[in-house]
Amino acid sequence: MLTLLYGTSCIGKTTLIRHLRDNYQWTPIPCYLTRSLRESDICRVSITHEIFNKRDKEGYFFCTNHQFGTYYGTPKQEIVTAINDLSNNYVLDFMIKNHQQFECFNHRKILILPETEELLKSRIISASRHEREYESITDFRQNYNSAKVSFYINKGFEIFTVRDTCIEKNLQEFLRFLN
Repeated sequence: MLTLLYGTSCIGKTTLIRHLRDNYQWTPIPCYLTRSLRESDICRVSITHEIFNKRDKEGYFFCTNHQFGTYYGTPKQEIVTAINDLSNNYVLDFMIKNHQQFECFNHRKILILPETEELLKSRIISASRHEREYESITDFRQNYNSAKVSFYINKGFEIFTVRDTCIEKNLQEFLRFLN
């Protein structure tokens, strides 16, 4: 079964994916991107713009996205495998603004939201991603406001609210949420 995690930058999606992979044998879907990898990145592959464009033209990607100056490509074969394999769990961190790209597939849609904007700001600071604070807060205000969240709920999204800066508490809450 495929599960997509949606949420603004620094909300904890990578941490959740790492935990599901390491402790519950979930398979993360890799993402190809045109920026350098961060130390915390998992299941991401940095490639040049030239290679990205070549793979895109060859049909290697199921879909591509652009955010914060970076191009992202989701490989087609891994999506096909995840959608057809109902006996295993697959997970993908995906951009909410392009959620419609998966509407025709049966999958679980989880929107991860901070309880407050202040909590998001503190997570950005603790992740040492100061350079992205303005972009992340703007993305949060534009794509995760109450009207849009209501729209997502009507589209079948489940909402997981991050209420704490403590990673362990959030992981425990998320595991309860999954069941």
